[in-house]
This record gives sequence, structure tokens and C-alpha cells, in this order.
Amino acid sequence: LNEDGSIDEVRTAKRIANLGMDARLWEYRMNVTTGKGTERCLNSEFNIEFPGYNSGYTGVKSKWAYVVDHDPDILKWTGIRKFDIDTGECVGHWTDGPEESWYSEPWFAPADNPKSEDHGYVITLVWNDKTQAQQFQIFDAQNMDQGPIARIALPHRIPSGFHACWMKPDQIESWNPHQ
Repeated sequence: LNEDGSIDEVRTAKRIANLGMDARLWEYRMNVTTGKGTERCLNSEFNIEFPGYNSGYTGVKSKWAYVVDHDPDILKWTGIRKFDIDTGECVGHWTDGPEESWYSEPWFAPADNPKSEDHGYVITLVWNDKTQAQQFQIFDAQNMDQGPIARIALPHRIPSGFHACWMKPDQIESWNPHQ
């Protein structure tokens, strides 16, 4: 990316061809009445990818995004971050070590009877090259800097970059895509 966060198309094509990435947090706004749109880079400092959020806020204004750190030189995700998407400020970060850790897309799970948008948990899968171990990690979404509040060892490796959607059984049973 250029200093202002705009895309350097030639450099980007070369990086992608070599499995590198320069990904930044951007905001896109669409006015459905006028058809006009705007965009801006919220944070040009961090190379991040795979944003997650509290899905209860789909379609309405939300404040928090949870992302993975993207190694700029190889296709590898080395940690997780929390961003204030109003300001673009990184307000939380964790890694078990960028050299050996491979994080997957973070998901948000609200607490029972949540008191705020970020009252809940950030969950992710992490492979550790050094220990050759796979973990399911759970973070307090309001205090990610404190590290995982739970680490669950998994018996098998889950592919890096795994994507999923986590739902309660009653949400699946009552889901109506046309609501």
C-alpha cells in the first residue's frame, strides 16, 4: 500500500503472486438512497485480514472488529487484534509468538445477557509449529491483551485459514434468511 493507504496495484500483484499480502482495515459506506459510496483507510499501520464482528450487529452500526495479523512476507496469520472501527485504533492484541503461531479467522460469541457489543468471547484456532500442537483458544473480547482465558488442545490439526460460522442450535432451527 501507499502511505495514504491506497493500493499500489503493481506491488500488490507481485506480492500476491509470491503469496505475500498488504491488507489494511478499510471502511466502505454506501448510501442506498443516493447510490453514492465512500471509502477510507481506517488504519494503514497494521497488515490484517479476515475481520470478524458480533453478528448480532449485522446491518446496523457496530464498533468492534476482530482480525488476524498477516505476515507481510508469507501467507501466514501470526496473531489476533481488536479494532475500534470508528477510529481505526487497535485496542487489543495477542500472539503466542509470531514465528511459530498460525491463527485462523477469529469469531465473536456474545456472552449470555450481554451488556455491550463487545461483551463476549473471541474464539480462534491456533497451530503452533514449535510444539506441533493445535489449540482452540477463547479470549475475553473486552480484555484480549490478557491472552486466552481458555486453551483447548485438539487431537488433530485444522487447516490454516479455516473459515466457519458458530451458532447455537436454536439459532439454526429458527434461522430465516428472508427476515
